[in-house]
Amino acid sequence: MKKLIIVVTLILVSCNSIKDFTKDGVLEISSLKKVQVSETTFLKIEKIVSDSRCPKDVNCVRAGEVKLILGVYEQVDRSEVSLTIDHLNFESNKKFLENYIKLNNQMISTIQIYPEKIAGQTIKPQDYLLKIVLEKKN
Repeated sequence: MKKLIIVVTLILVSCNSIKDFTKDGVLEISSLKKVQVSETTFLKIEKIVSDSRCPKDVNCVRAGEVKLILGVYEQVDRSEVSLTIDHLNFESNKKFLENYIKLNNQMISTIQIYPEKIAGQTIKPQDYLLKIVLEKKN
């Protein structure tokens, strides 16, 4: 009986050590709470610095961007990183995020900011969402 309990405990511990933080293929990071992205790392939007995106109901020459401060919490350490979310910075943002997110044989395919901007409407800072979409590696 003792051997059975030890074996079950070992199985449970080993399953917990390979926890899948991205199992649904989407990470949604907000300013409301820290989101765990690996065994020891949490991410959270600390501040929206600016939002110059083109509203979805307007024709613009340029798509615009969102500048934000992302809080990175690793065990007892906390750091802040400035990110510019737009199509020009996708590769550098992807590389940065991949250093922190436990991907489990996945890769970042999309980095988006929600909600979409609408002309004449103000987005509250707490309503912003950084959505990171993952897909399986080939």
